[in-house]
Formats: sequence, structure tokens, C-alpha cells
Amino acid sequence: MDYNKRIIDVVEEKNMTASAFADKIDATRQAVYNWKKGTHNIPIKYVIEFLKQFEDVDARWVLTGLRKENAVEDEAHTKLLEEHEQLIAEVAELKKQMFEYMKQLLQGKDELLVAKDEILRLKS
Repeated sequence: MDYNKRIIDVVEEKNMTASAFADKIDATRQAVYNWKKGTHNIPIKYVIEFLKQFEDVDARWVLTGLRKENAVEDEAHTKLLEEHEQLIAEVAELKKQMFEYMKQLLQGKDELLVAKDEILRLKS
């Protein structure tokens, strides 16, 4: 569905006559009839006027067919991806810190074993 069809659908949903719609956007009745029949595209100046006159209609949807909800979902998805990447980075940093801590523990264990061996050697 293109923007022409979406505009005509809105006009029909609002139960407006072609004449009333033409008056609202300052177009001729014949032009509106041609748009409704699909024989002509709605010129951009009338699309702009339509969007001005019908502020409750989502301009993004009229022009692209995408609803604002999609934009919100896209933003939410992007935010989740960013949070996911941040969590992955934090986990990687924690793994690195844990590895260093374990390395220190093993070094400490080795030092204790050396000290134990030294004590046992001195006792004998």
C-alpha cells in the first residue's frame, strides 16, 4: 500500500466526503476523485497539507507504512542490544579479574608448598 492509499483510507475512516476532504486541504474535488480512483498520485503539497490538517495521523505511517510503535520497538531493541553488549563487556572484565585472582591464589599456594617443604626439611 502506498501513501496515496493510506491517505484515502484515513479520509474514508473519518467518513469524509471527497468534497469535504478537498475543501479541508484546498484541492479541487476532481483531483480528490482522481486520487480515490487511483488514476493520479497525490502531489506532495497536498500530502503536506493533509498532514497539517490531520495532526492525529502518524506522518511516518502515511509516508512509509511504518507505525510509531515500530520506531519505539526499534529503539527498545537497540537499547537492549547496547545493554547486552555492555553486559558482555562486564562479564569479560570479571573473567579477567577472576583469572588474575586465581593466578595469585595458585602462586600463594605454591609459596605455601615451598614453605612447607622448607619447614619439613628443617625438622629433619
